[in-house]
Amino acid sequence: MKKEYYLYVGGQKVKVSEDIYKVYWREKEHEKYLEQVDRKKHLLFF
Repeated sequence: MKKEYYLYVGGQKVKVSEDIYKVYWREKEHEKYLEQVDRKKHLLFF
């Protein structure tokens, strides 16, 4: 049985391919990592 992947877009659950799902979460995790680095170095955003 193949796993199904979903993302929420505009509050609606949308079925996506495994590739799209992985790319989306890779980017989200990268953003989170960069924010942690910024906080650690005491950088602020305006």
